[in-house]
Amino acid sequence: LERNLGGLPKSNIHKMKLIGNSTKVFLHNFKSKTVFGAFRPVGVAKLNIVPEAWPPRGFPAQCQWERTECDTTASSLALSWKITGGAMTQPQVDELMALMQQNAATAAAPRVVP
Repeated sequence: LERNLGGLPKSNIHKMKLIGNSTKVFLHNFKSKTVFGAFRPVGVAKLNIVPEAWPPRGFPAQCQWERTECDTTASSLALSWKITGGAMTQPQVDELMALMQQNAATAAAPRVVP
């Protein structure tokens, strides 16, 4: 996340090149079931923007991004559908954004300590 860079195996470069300037991008950690985002792409996907980003196996299909106004996390277990990777439908993006905005608002709310 600190590099503002997303990466996939080389065979996915054609999918990454379909990401447009207004596309919302999310990072899903399949192990922890945590979704990070939302991000917006900066430029187009290319091979090896930062070749050393994911040693030793690497993810050469790469796209740079920037954080958006909704910069938070959410559990993918809270969604009504299962994240499988790749493109999401607009209703899926809307549901995920609503969950992330709710989490951001909860995190920003003052805590009452008894």
